[in-house]
Amino acid sequence: MKGFDIVGGHAVVMRAWHNSDATNIHEFKEDLEVAEAFQSYLVNPTGILALMMDQPESEVAQSWAAILQRAAELELHLPHEKDLDGGWDEILRAQGVDPSAIPNIEGDSIILTDPFTGEETVIHHVIGPGYEIVRIEGTDGSDIIEVIVDGPSITYVDGGLGNDTITGSDQADVIVGGGGDDTLDGLGGNDWLHGGYGNDMIDGGAGDDFVVGGFDQDTLYGGADEDAVHGSYGDDILHARYLYGDAGNDNMSSYDSLGNYHERMYGDSGNDTLNGGKGNDTLVGGLGNDTISGSDHNDKLYGSAGDDSLYGGHGDDKIYGGAGDDYLYDIENSNILDGGEGNDILIAGGGNNTLYGGTGNDSLTGGAGVDTLYGGIGNDNISAGSGDDWVSGDEGDDDLNGGAGDDVISGGAGNDIIDGGRGADTIHAGSGDDIITFTLSENTGLQNIIHGEDGTDTLKVKLTQSEFSDINVLASLYSFNSFIQNNNTKSNFNQLPNISTLIALTLIGIELIEVYVDDVQIMDFFTANYFTPGEIITGTNQDDLLSGFTGSDIIHAADGNDTVYGYESADELRGQNGDDSLFGGDGDDKLYGEAGTDILE
Repeated sequence: MKGFDIVGGHAVVMRAWHNSDATNIHEFKEDLEVAEAFQSYLVNPTGILALMMDQPESEVAQSWAAILQRAAELELHLPHEKDLDGGWDEILRAQGVDPSAIPNIEGDSIILTDPFTGEETVIHHVIGPGYEIVRIEGTDGSDIIEVIVDGPSITYVDGGLGNDTITGSDQADVIVGGGGDDTLDGLGGNDWLHGGYGNDMIDGGAGDDFVVGGFDQDTLYGGADEDAVHGSYGDDILHARYLYGDAGNDNMSSYDSLGNYHERMYGDSGNDTLNGGKGNDTLVGGLGNDTISGSDHNDKLYGSAGDDSLYGGHGDDKIYGGAGDDYLYDIENSNILDGGEGNDILIAGGGNNTLYGGTGNDSLTGGAGVDTLYGGIGNDNISAGSGDDWVSGDEGDDDLNGGAGDDVISGGAGNDIIDGGRGADTIHAGSGDDIITFTLSENTGLQNIIHGEDGTDTLKVKLTQSEFSDINVLASLYSFNSFIQNNNTKSNFNQLPNISTLIALTLIGIELIEVYVDDVQIMDFFTANYFTPGEIITGTNQDDLLSGFTGSDIIHAADGNDTVYGYESADELRGQNGDDSLFGGDGDDKLYGEAGTDILE
């Protein structure tokens, strides 16, 4: 079939069907092809081995070596409890079998013809020794056909035109609905059912069945045991263990309510809906804008191309958005979410999750656990949530928020906006001109370490009006326990006396600082210059905040509207140009406002 080859009943191929550990429909197809090749090997093992030994480095020999290795892994050489007597010898091919034409039955073979290409598919050795072939042909009307057989047999039924109701036997049946809205039930046995044209209802029943919807909008049930269901053309509803939607907007769900099986679903083209069951499922959306939902177990979800929505459920899931603008969500436990290409939205619930935005401008949201979030290439928005998280913006101009918890945040390349949130955070701004926000109310008494790194980086300090009631709190912003610049540690930046609020910050490579009270900026940019005791402190042409030490200081504020604190001892403070505010503090101080409208205390 186009895009999908599935097994009929030959023993070796049926073993591959049951033993395959493929995680998606393409790997499953490769295992079936290995089984078909292994059949050829069993016909002439001596000749193939001689060829391999004669030219071991040849492409043919290497190909056979890979086939035999995979065949051994699949245990194709060992009997299986579901081996059949006789069985189907070939993989079913041919998309769109003509449902109105009765296939030819020659001996123990069935010939199916593709109505578009004329390609014939021959199913050899349909039955084993002692089996009887039963052939039933419907009319052009709406027929009711029930197959009752006595003894080993295989039944072929063609409903023809009309809205037919066909019920198979407890043995292997081949049922073609034909034209019309048909109802097909395979009942028992390993059946092959094809709806043909019309909106059909098909149930494989017990046994390992292969169900094809055909054209139009079909509802397909694999039934009990290990079934494969192929929607083919039209917007179909599919229920089974192995599901292939093909063309159309299909709705696919598990038929297993007990968790006995691990479903594999492939939506292919169309906007499909895939719903996993109780097992560890592998769901692939394929082309189109798909909606994929896992279950309570450990699922693998692949959106592939298109703008997909993927929901993991309660297990330890792996969710891959693929190409397109995807939405990925998981509820709890430890999950991996990978957005892939496109502008994706990734949301993690409880548990310790790993989120990869991939390429594109992505939005990543962590949950309550310890999460690891990578933005990837693009301008990403990342919110870590609660927990001690690790956040990396990677390349691009990112907006990063650590949320609650003691987080490690890396901005990476680009001009990033970073807010550590609550907790004792360590921030590496990375390259670019970054803005880092420090909110006092969320971090009182906690040690935050901020590395500006490359670029011109700005620290925004946010206070409330109550925190700003004592002007000395503003001064204490420059009273860091330590400040490191150019690999030199500047100490003696101790907390000012009578300040009840401790601001614990270690700054590395921060060039500019802004101060906000209730989100209103009360100071423009001023340069974060730091001096050792005894130096003459000189401001810049910007609005500076300058503080002296315990000794006698000389401070020249220079240009700008500056705020200057003398602190202790006898200080000399000069406002120079601009509208300055000079506070002498303790000691016999000399204050000179000079040019501008100044405040001297």
